[in-house]
Amino acid sequence: MCYHDVITFGLGDEQNQKIADSFPVKGCGVLIADTCTDLIAHQCFAVIINAIHLTNDDYELLISYLAEGAAGLYETIFWIGEPQPPKKLTKVMKYYESFEQFEVNIKYHLLDAQRRCKRSKDFSEKLADSLRILSEIRKKPGIKTKELSEIIGKPTRTVQRYIGAIVATGEWLAYDYAAKGWYLEYGKSILFGDPFRDDTNE
Repeated sequence: MCYHDVITFGLGDEQNQKIADSFPVKGCGVLIADTCTDLIAHQCFAVIINAIHLTNDDYELLISYLAEGAAGLYETIFWIGEPQPPKKLTKVMKYYESFEQFEVNIKYHLLDAQRRCKRSKDFSEKLADSLRILSEIRKKPGIKTKELSEIIGKPTRTVQRYIGAIVATGEWLAYDYAAKGWYLEYGKSILFGDPFRDDTNE
């Protein structure tokens, strides 16, 4: 995902330039979508749509895609003009009657969108690192904190925090003080869907 670009659809050259001139940090760019499907294919930190240029088929496709939860891929969607998005989607996007209305606080909108995107990216990276740690412990019982640190490229304290978060999800991680390494207490992972045999009736 590109966290430095904004993608627009249906805006004029002057409007796209105003967006480019209002970027909160250097290195940002404007991607101009030629078709509705470009909005789906390119994921940027903000999406700005001038709805009047959507065909009926485009509108239905885009709304269907967003309604299925794909709106979470876009940290901020700015929808301008008619037809309006359904009310159920207004929670994941911001609606403006005109570009002039959107333009009033354009710098704030873009800065807020980029901050949201960064928070989402940071969360995704933490989640990915935590799952990698769990996977390594599952594959190699007794693995040491330092080795996990080297695998994910983060300090040992960060690894310990992630392990604490994994335990909070219900995983039975334990530390072997003799071997000085981590293991799954029952050799099984809940998050990975390992089968647990019920021996109580045997």
